[in-house]
Amino acid sequence: MVAFNLICSNAIADNAEMVAVKAAQQWLSLVDAGKFDHSWEAAAALFKNAISKAKWHQTIKAVRPPLGKLKSRNLTSATYTTALPGAPDGEYVVIQP
Repeated sequence: MVAFNLICSNAIADNAEMVAVKAAQQWLSLVDAGKFDHSWEAAAALFKNAISKAKWHQTIKAVRPPLGKLKSRNLTSATYTTALPGAPDGEYVVIQP
């Protein structure tokens, strides 16, 4: 029974990681395209509660455009977790470029 639970847990984590990576790529494409208001609207509630739409727009508009057109982005890791420092317990995937 323990082995089955571990296999199921790993499958759930792997699926969560794939879903999160796809969502992150879609969200980053909004930012890369300069659709800053849309990126805020598409963000998770935790993000929206941390920064207002106006403040996000102001901040990202000052940071993203000077970087120029995206040339490439590679995924280093995606790790499923249920706890993050300073965040409520839940389901998270930590993505590192």
